[in-house]
Amino acid sequence: MRKNVVIVLVGLAGITACGHPQESTNPKSSGDACSTMATLVIKNMQADDKHAADEAERETDSKLKMVIAERCTEDKWSADAVTCFGTASNVVQLQQCQDNQLSKEQAEKLERAALAVIQSSGGRRQSKADIAIMTAKQYAYEAYPSWAAAHPDKVCPDRFEELNEYMNKTDMNDPWGRPYKMICGPNLPAGAKGLAVISQGEDGKEGTADDIKSWEGDEEKPSSTSADTKLQITGIEPQKGDADGGTYVRITGNRFIADGPRNAKVYFGTRQGTIVRFASDSELIVEAPGGKPNETVDVLLIFDPGGQLKIPNGFTFVKKP
Repeated sequence: MRKNVVIVLVGLAGITACGHPQESTNPKSSGDACSTMATLVIKNMQADDKHAADEAERETDSKLKMVIAERCTEDKWSADAVTCFGTASNVVQLQQCQDNQLSKEQAEKLERAALAVIQSSGGRRQSKADIAIMTAKQYAYEAYPSWAAAHPDKVCPDRFEELNEYMNKTDMNDPWGRPYKMICGPNLPAGAKGLAVISQGEDGKEGTADDIKSWEGDEEKPSSTSADTKLQITGIEPQKGDADGGTYVRITGNRFIADGPRNAKVYFGTRQGTIVRFASDSELIVEAPGGKPNETVDVLLIFDPGGQLKIPNGFTFVKKP
């Protein structure tokens, strides 16, 4: 999942006056300095990102670069702010720059301009995971019912490819180039109805936290109890992961999205993980950072709105054998 500048700028929505400096007395930046800084922001974030940008992402990055330079020039960012943003090498450092070097007004203007770019690009970039979720659900809830209506004497297709007739699609692969998997009949997973479709996700391994399932988020929920009516965390899986980073973790709980959109950050000890997606109201998928082998750390979730929730000693970094 790409950790891109779009995510950083959208994250500005949670900024409050607390922690933001007033207008700086430092010398103001020039237009050339702002333009150079904006170019470096995009370049550094792309270098920090292991995901190769497609044409649409490159176009959005270009527009964001112009927005950053424009706001820097017109809002007279301080020289310190320009230096901070231009030298930030990752998402965490960018967030520190916005918190420590921009005033509340400057940050809000940047946010509004960035959101306008994102909305003009379709609301937000559609990630590979988004595409895989959409395609899996189309197979299960659109193509399969159409196929079943045309084949009343059968319960399941003989071949997955039979559904393509109802999808205007010939490629059976997910966005990572691997084939979707169909499950039908007596082996249908709990929660799925009729036909289930699975993508192995970015890591290419079935049974891991980043798997994408057509029925994910569609399970019938029992009647709520008092515990279900508030935001809470109930578990984390797996509880161990690679000390080099990159382990996909599934965090479970209640009311992740039922009360409206939330921003979220997840820290494994002092290191920030990467939000992959809110899989459902009770499931959050996160890519864990690296850490010291055999170190057990607390997992801290910060929801906005919602506050902080902690899983004490929730994750252990292990070295690959």
